[in-house]
Amino acid sequence: MKSWKKPIDLIRNSCLLLFGAMVLLRAVVGLPTTHLAVKIVDTLFWITVINALLVIFNVVVFETGMEDKRSRAPKLLIDLGRIFLVAIWAALVVSSVWGVDLQGLLAALGVGSLVIGLALQDTLSSIFSGVTMISERQFNPGDRIKLGDVEGVVRAISWRAVTVATEEGDIVVIPNSQIVRERLTVIGNDLGARRIPIEVKVAFGHPPETVREVLLEAARATRGVHSEPAPGVQLTSLDDFAILYRVLITIDADRRIPGVRSEFLSNLWYGAERSGIILPGRYADNGMWREQARASRPTSEGIADTLARLDTFRRPREALLPLAAKARMEIFRKGEVLIPAGRRGLNAYVVARGSAETYET
Repeated sequence: MKSWKKPIDLIRNSCLLLFGAMVLLRAVVGLPTTHLAVKIVDTLFWITVINALLVIFNVVVFETGMEDKRSRAPKLLIDLGRIFLVAIWAALVVSSVWGVDLQGLLAALGVGSLVIGLALQDTLSSIFSGVTMISERQFNPGDRIKLGDVEGVVRAISWRAVTVATEEGDIVVIPNSQIVRERLTVIGNDLGARRIPIEVKVAFGHPPETVREVLLEAARATRGVHSEPAPGVQLTSLDDFAILYRVLITIDADRRIPGVRSEFLSNLWYGAERSGIILPGRYADNGMWREQARASRPTSEGIADTLARLDTFRRPREALLPLAAKARMEIFRKGEVLIPAGRRGLNAYVVARGSAETYET
């Protein structure tokens, strides 16, 4: 009942008061309808009537058991509807109370509107596109969208344009007419996550299952990658000089893709080096990838020299050659997990350069 207080007070304090003044001027004083005082009072009365009707409409539609409609009906459309009703009511009052002929005015407005419409057709197109877009609520500020080459977070939505902040820190203003014409992608889902693909080329000669395990290990080691849904790997094509894989990972919708891709590729490089996988396709033709792999692999003599320089075994180089023949050298990046907690392994690691530490989960 509290929501009805404003329209009731408006009718009692304004509408009824002005209606009494109209009756007083006509019936008691006897002024004709053409008198200036009568016209002024009539105009004020009809202004208060339309104001009261708009207030009642607002209460009935938005405040009486229909609170959810406000979220579905954008404020922009509500304001436009009110302006349209007030304009029609004002035209009726001017025509009936003041006796103004609106035909000439309407003709002039028609010609003027045509000229203005032709001059501002791009602007008007953006405005009407904005009205449609806001009414449908396809996206809201804070959502991540992609339109053509522009991808970023929506900062503001107006009648004319949408302001987007890109991952590079730029602010891009996109006209609403362009958004309506082109394909728009709203990135993410109800859980606030998105699934992104990363293309990787691998040289021929490496079994797909081996490559898939290395790619999955690099994806799981990347910070911010969700475990559910788990990362996936697809072999998409066999090109002339390489095999193309697509890695699918899920990250938070607000994460910056370049940073995630950079860390994944860094993890992949270290994993490929340890596994002997050649990533560039230029070594695929004529078996050159095999020569490249053999050339980059440390020899047993080189491993023996490395072990002899350490204080771990304290043996001469010749005594370490049998051990070095069965050993291999692996490279890990800073922060990478050497042995996951709880995993039982058959290998022993010797840190040749850098340091390692244990941790508890």
